[in-house]
Amino acid sequence: MVVDVETTVRSQLAEAGSEPEFWKRVSRAGTPRIAAVADGRVQVSFLYRHSSGADPARVYFDASSLTDHHSAQLTTMRRLDDTGIWFWSTEVASTWRGSYRFVPASAELVAQVDPPGIADTVAGVRSRFLGLLDHAVADEFNPRRSSASGTDRASLAEMPDAPVQRWWHQVDKTGEDPHELVWDSTVLGNSRRVWVHRTPGDVDARRPLVIVLDGERWVEDNPLAPVLDLATEAGEFPAAVLVFVHTIDNDTRGRELPCNADFWRAITDELLPLVADITPFTDDPTRTVVAGQSYGGLAGMFAALTRPDRFALVASQSGSFWWPQMPHGDVQGPLGGRIADMIADQAVSPFRVDMTVGIHEGHMPANNERIADMLRTRGIDVRYSEFDGGHEWLCWRGELVESLIRLLG
Repeated sequence: MVVDVETTVRSQLAEAGSEPEFWKRVSRAGTPRIAAVADGRVQVSFLYRHSSGADPARVYFDASSLTDHHSAQLTTMRRLDDTGIWFWSTEVASTWRGSYRFVPASAELVAQVDPPGIADTVAGVRSRFLGLLDHAVADEFNPRRSSASGTDRASLAEMPDAPVQRWWHQVDKTGEDPHELVWDSTVLGNSRRVWVHRTPGDVDARRPLVIVLDGERWVEDNPLAPVLDLATEAGEFPAAVLVFVHTIDNDTRGRELPCNADFWRAITDELLPLVADITPFTDDPTRTVVAGQSYGGLAGMFAALTRPDRFALVASQSGSFWWPQMPHGDVQGPLGGRIADMIADQAVSPFRVDMTVGIHEGHMPANNERIADMLRTRGIDVRYSEFDGGHEWLCWRGELVESLIRLLG
């Protein structure tokens, strides 16, 4: 039976005797609150304390795959009478994982960033969301953040049966950082940071190579190198060379990652020789992985289709296989986009791909499944799976490690 959260909070407040004592009990118990419902479902309840300054006119609530910041009416929390207690609750599968944040907003802020009609345009939706994010706060009663850096001011919620993200909660963030270099690309006409890391083991030219796109995300926000070090020490992952490639900025990312042959020519002809000056690694394409998320998953698939002589393993999380026609509302292009056209129109050399996508990502599962099905018909070794989460790094980090283990372990 679903619990009446307001009644429960009132009862607990009365039992505590005062609001400060109520929050002490919340702090000891931790948040969010999770209660079993039935048939693999749970009720998850979020609590926000406003304890200083003027009372907010609204407390917006943003949770990956549970709320929709594109909708005309954003999700807001309810306040318990004239207290500083705000709450929001919903029912989810016991396997769900996601990030969440609170945005306490004054009447002036609401008028500024969320006026009537703001969601009538795509630009308005983006402006509203970014404006609110500037004022977002994490859950003070939940010490777990959605990224190791904590820079996104979002908290981590994991339901009881969410798949374990192995080693992510064991990482010692004081370890040695990956070796950093600057790559000046003649082909691409730009300069960027690149990080190189060796997992534990003998240094030789047989080490598999893993190229990790959106590298700054996996060095600064969610450090992947120490996680794979632990996986290597546990015997689950081989001694490998990891190359983290910075995206520079969103505009550059939008040009280079979606089906760009020059990008992969630059990686092959310019970057990899620089890495080889630092440490040896294999030139065997069947031991070389391209790992990416969203546009990065699309890029990895393009690399395998166009350069199977160098890249024959792909770890793709939530690949943007809708590209180049961004779905809008009920309007979307042909499933699989440009990659589907390539698979249909050209010879496909053997490669292996591990594909994962979130069930709460709208059109993404359909596009990813379309590509998986097409590749199978061409004899490609494909593993396809879906996770209970949304389009976010928090979910991808666990999926990425397991994909790399399956491809190289």
